[in-house]
Amino acid sequence: MRIIASILLTLSLSACAMGSGPISNRYAETTVLSRNPVSKEAMPAEDVQIPVEVYRTRNQPAPTVVFGHSCSGVHDSRATNMLWIQTINSWGYNVVVPDSFSPRGVNGVCADTKVVSAARRMPDIKATVQWVKTQAWHSGKVGFIGFSHGATLGDFVAKGFITTGVDAVVSYYPYCNTQIPRIKERANIVPQMIHIGNKDEWTPSKMCEPWIGKPNYEIYIYDGAYHSFDRRVPDRWSGKHFLQYHHSATVQAEARTKEFFERTLR
Repeated sequence: MRIIASILLTLSLSACAMGSGPISNRYAETTVLSRNPVSKEAMPAEDVQIPVEVYRTRNQPAPTVVFGHSCSGVHDSRATNMLWIQTINSWGYNVVVPDSFSPRGVNGVCADTKVVSAARRMPDIKATVQWVKTQAWHSGKVGFIGFSHGATLGDFVAKGFITTGVDAVVSYYPYCNTQIPRIKERANIVPQMIHIGNKDEWTPSKMCEPWIGKPNYEIYIYDGAYHSFDRRVPDRWSGKHFLQYHHSATVQAEARTKEFFERTLR
């Protein structure tokens, strides 16, 4: 299937401040036009204007990392997302955050992740990457990091179900979909690192195990870690799923992610 993603060139480069810190004078917003002209399975035919938040690193131009939000969306997870954005900025990468939910009329899909499927978000990533590559503050390669629903999106990006232009993928606790033969057997076209806990019952680590040792995979399973193990918030439930911060898994995964991007994007 051929997917065409064109760009709506409406960038607003107003340097709006977003609090204090290293990115406060390097924030901007824009939209990209995500197009899927042919309906296929979980990807309906649609043209959607996707809001994109831009967080530029201090030393520009620089490589860029596209941030794939979780099933909670951009707004409900903003505080925890910002910790990651600031961290990635500190590593010397721009971060861009496309919002796949708001323009489709939903705030989050945690109760039913098929309302907006991970596959449906692929054209959003392609459109975002195409736009990023036209910007003066970007140079070199483009990475992707995704969490939960966004991590599953990362699986599809790494396998190249459509060509997005992403050069490397990090997926935090994805649903690996290895029960579907065409997903299980499809090779990754770009390198991917997966972080997941062995106590995660929302996106079970055993679903990712068939990919261990396969080309372009680095998979780390953290003992004692639940879903959302990197989120520095109190223990909680999302529906029937238990979520808990795990310090040592967070520290190890963050260090591995930094090294992976250094190796694949520089």
